Amino acid sequence: MQFLAARPAILLSRDPDSGWTGQPLPSGPAQQIVVVKTPYSSAQLLAGLVQILDPEHLSAAVKHDASPRVSTPPPHSAAAQTTPETPPLPAWRRALELAERLSQPAAVPAESAATARSNGAAAPAPAARPAAKPAPRGIGLRTGAVPVLLRVFPELRTQPLMILGERLLAAGDAVMLHFNTSVAFVACVQQGWVATGLRLPMLQKMLSTPTVLDQITLQSLSSTEAEKAVHERFGVLEHRMRLPLDTLTWELAATWFPALKLHPHGDLQLRLKRLPNFTRLGAVGPLDVQLAAACARTPQSMIALARLFPGREQEVYRFAVLTLLSGAAQVTPEDSALPAAAPLPSDAQRRGFFKFLLDRLF
Repeated sequence: MQFLAARPAILLSRDPDSGWTGQPLPSGPAQQIVVVKTPYSSAQLLAGLVQILDPEHLSAAVKHDASPRVSTPPPHSAAAQTTPETPPLPAWRRALELAERLSQPAAVPAESAATARSNGAAAPAPAARPAAKPAPRGIGLRTGAVPVLLRVFPELRTQPLMILGERLLAAGDAVMLHFNTSVAFVACVQQGWVATGLRLPMLQKMLSTPTVLDQITLQSLSSTEAEKAVHERFGVLEHRMRLPLDTLTWELAATWFPALKLHPHGDLQLRLKRLPNFTRLGAVGPLDVQLAAACARTPQSMIALARLFPGREQEVYRFAVLTLLSGAAQVTPEDSALPAAAPLPSDAQRRGFFKFLLDRLF
């Protein structure tokens, strides 16, 4: 308790007989202490975090026990009105919903407040709202994002790897790439994998040499033919010879940027379809993770994002290029009405980003 110095904490108890759970621990507004037994799940840890961050509004099932078992809700709660056919929500799901509500500004319209204070009189029916405009469909790697990217960054047209990438996309669902008479790799663009006996450093060296790229020939395949070719070439080792195509593309394209300066001729509205596989990528930095968090929810203007980081505009442009070429991002049509770039998550807003990651886990 001296070490905590009145700070809130989650205590991880490894010994079930240690007596921590039976100790009278502080539970005031300024110092919430939650004891979680190990091994624990992410749902239990999230419930403990929510209890510390918002002890006032936490439901009784989560507040009194940060464990996955479901406690009986108080009579006034919505869960008490659950029909027998509808099972009650588990504690971790209620904690997620609470975290989502806490991240939203609490704003109650004046009309709603007036209706709630009325003596039961029927409120007038609200005016019909205009139909929401459907969200514009994004343009991905295989549906036209490359021409858009080259229009904004014409410097990329002269990159040999960019030319090879356009040839690979034009070849169809899958392709076999030959260096002279030998097969360099088999790539299935539709399924997102590359099979090759060459390791990534050797492949990077070969594909960054213009003379080698000039000797490449492509053979179009179907997805079934690509699977058969890999099996015939590698046999039982085929699963060890496959690499994620998005990871390979990111690492190869990242070799451009130490010497390449980009000057945008327009703007791009970026939205991530999925987070890049940062755990497998070597050519990434902290700013890439921040930009990915900003583009994960809604489309973001590349130019507006660059203004948020004076002096680091090239890193923002690099992120746009790499996420589009690796297939992680889409561009939104220019004629759609899009909001300006939102600020990157601050300390008070990071809970929403963690909620996004937890949604992907559960």
